Amino acid sequence: MKKLCFLLFLFSSFIHSDENIVIVISLDGIRYDYLERTETDAFSYLRKGGASASSLVPVYQSSTFPTHVTMATGVTPDLHGILHNSFYDKERGSFSYSPDASWIQYEPVWS
Repeated sequence: MKKLCFLLFLFSSFIHSDENIVIVISLDGIRYDYLERTETDAFSYLRKGGASASSLVPVYQSSTFPTHVTMATGVTPDLHGILHNSFYDKERGSFSYSPDASWIQYEPVWS
């Protein structure tokens, strides 16, 4: 965990920008309160200096890739088009964690 904080600090020290920078850390598959149940020096440090959520409303289905695309676009799977980690599209065929951004039907919030 200390390595993660060090890498984030090192990365941020090389970025020179007049704009604010946001780093999102997504912990897939854990409850919101797991980090409070044990000693997590690095995450405690990050939470004190940043922001965190005490709860959230997950997308349906609560799967990794649709949730991450929802965080990136700000819209639900029915709008951005990534319905599950893997699925079949009648026109395009099989989808499974494709790096092809053309599957995503909505612009990310940073565009």
